[in-house]
Amino acid sequence: MTLFGRFAKEAKASIYGTPAEYELAGKVIECNHCGHTRFTRTRPFSMVFAVAIFKPVTLECENCGKILWFSKAPRALE
Repeated sequence: MTLFGRFAKEAKASIYGTPAEYELAGKVIECNHCGHTRFTRTRPFSMVFAVAIFKPVTLECENCGKILWFSKAPRALE
């Protein structure tokens, strides 16, 4: 891993935390693109109108980077 790649990974971990498994309504959340189950919780900066009214929660897949939006906050399992 390059020095920049390592720095970017450490900066992301310090801002958003470490990847974990999440569950909602008794089911483990799974990425609908790649099937991975570990996500990093992120802050939704786009769609300012939706963020101001609905206060969504977003999770970014650790494997493929797909962002999943939720209206209720999922619970971390680890």
